[in-house]
Amino acid sequence: MKHIAVDIGNSRLKIGYDGKVFTQPADFTEPEKCTWWIASVCRPALEKFLEWVREFRPGDEIRVLDYRMLPISVDVQFPEKVGIDRLLAAVAANRRRPKGWSAIVVDFGTAVTVDLIGEAGNFCGGTIFPGMDIAAEALHTFTDALPNVDVFQEVVIAAGNVAQRSDRIAVENRSAVLSGHSASLRSRLPCASYFLFSRIFP
Repeated sequence: MKHIAVDIGNSRLKIGYDGKVFTQPADFTEPEKCTWWIASVCRPALEKFLEWVREFRPGDEIRVLDYRMLPISVDVQFPEKVGIDRLLAAVAANRRRPKGWSAIVVDFGTAVTVDLIGEAGNFCGGTIFPGMDIAAEALHTFTDALPNVDVFQEVVIAAGNVAQRSDRIAVENRSAVLSGHSASLRSRLPCASYFLFSRIFP
């Protein structure tokens, strides 16, 4: 039986199989029976995807991941409330960090998370704040002149002799927050590896 990895986020769905990535379930045409290993942070999207599997691939097995299925100790008060994407990023970081080192894991998605992995490989929690798309949308929603822009495309707003890059504002805002968190962690964890995961950059 073949194994399929599924990442269901708040903005995107990705299916990974045999070195390929699909973004639409209908594009997946493997004739053999499969086991679907699903990581989801969006309950409505998960239910919709499960309905598709049950309707179009009734012979397949389904495994929806939670923290108890992962090879990592989750040392927070409510481990069931930690996004499975953050925990999977921590598991991946554990496979690469030097033995005896802690790790700082930054994950860009709909939200940006900065998490700490202890020297023993345990997940110690972290912080979460709006991603760049959300920040750009907020600038548009709560200001008069700034447009709703794609933060990865250059958009210049000219006002007299002033050119304002609203996408740069969003990116630099996220960078400033990340720099602040990183500096704070670096001061306490001189022996730490850094890992960056992204579901939004090209």
